[in-house]
Amino acid sequence: MYTHIILRYGEIFLKGKNQYTFLRSLKTNTEKITSQKNINIIPGRLLMAYFGNHQLLKNVFGLTSYSPALRIEKEPSTIIDAATKFLQNQCGTFKIETKRSDKRFPHTSIEFNKIVGEKIEERTTLRFSFSEPDTILHIEINDAGAYLFTETIPCHGGLPTGVEGRVGLIIKDKMSILAGLLFMKRGCDVYPLIIDPTISLTLLQQYSPKELYHNVILNISEIDFFVQEHHLHAIVDGATLETLTPPLSNTIVFHPLIHYTNQEVERELKKYRP
Repeated sequence: MYTHIILRYGEIFLKGKNQYTFLRSLKTNTEKITSQKNINIIPGRLLMAYFGNHQLLKNVFGLTSYSPALRIEKEPSTIIDAATKFLQNQCGTFKIETKRSDKRFPHTSIEFNKIVGEKIEERTTLRFSFSEPDTILHIEINDAGAYLFTETIPCHGGLPTGVEGRVGLIIKDKMSILAGLLFMKRGCDVYPLIIDPTISLTLLQQYSPKELYHNVILNISEIDFFVQEHHLHAIVDGATLETLTPPLSNTIVFHPLIHYTNQEVERELKKYRP
C-alpha cells in the first residue's frame, strides 16, 4: 500500500545558511541507522522509499516525525481515485487536510479539501466531520508528486548527532546513558570512557550513527590524555546533586542531569527504550 516515507525535522529550520549542512548530516545519519539509501532532500522534508522496519527512524535524532505514504501523480482525478481507495476500508467520519507546496497545482488547499471530501462521500459510506473525525487523510503535493497518508509517527526531535562537536562520556551507571542520549540529541558525537564495564552501551548505540567503542578507563589520570588524543571539546557525566563528586579531569565537565531525581531519570530513559 505504501511506497514512500515522508520525514520531518524541526530545529534545523533555525539554522539559516547552515541549514543544508545540517540536512546533509540528518540524511547521512538516517541512512546509517536504518541501512537504507537514496534519501532525498525536498523543500521542508526528507523523502525515502518505504521499508518495513521503519520504526528505526525513531532512533534518528533530528527527526520530529514521519509518515508512511502512498505516492501518486499530481493530477486531481488521480488523487481523488487514490484517496477513495486509500479510505475504502475505513468507517465512520473523515476529514481531508491538503498541504500544497507546489503552487502550480490547479487548486488551493481549501478548494481541494472540498473537492476530495465530496467525492469520498459520494463513493463510500464515510461522512465528513470537521471537529472530531475518526480518520484524517493528509494529502501533500510537492515537486516530487502527491502523497497520501493517515498516520504521523512522532520521533525525538533535536539536532542531527555529530553537528555540534565531540564530547567524552563517562560511563559508570544508567544516568550516564541518559546523559549521553541528551547530548547526542543536542547534536554531539559521544566517545564513551567506561569506568564500569558492566554498563551496556546498547541503548546508546541504537541512537548513534557511528560505532561506539568500549574505551575502558582504568586510571582517572587517563581521561585528559583521551580528551587530547580524540580532540574532544568537553566531558559529560550523569552526576546528579546527590552523586556529584570532585572533578575527574582538567577538561570542562557538563552535568546535564544535575537537577534530576532517580524517578525522573528512569522516566526519561523509558522514552528512549524500545
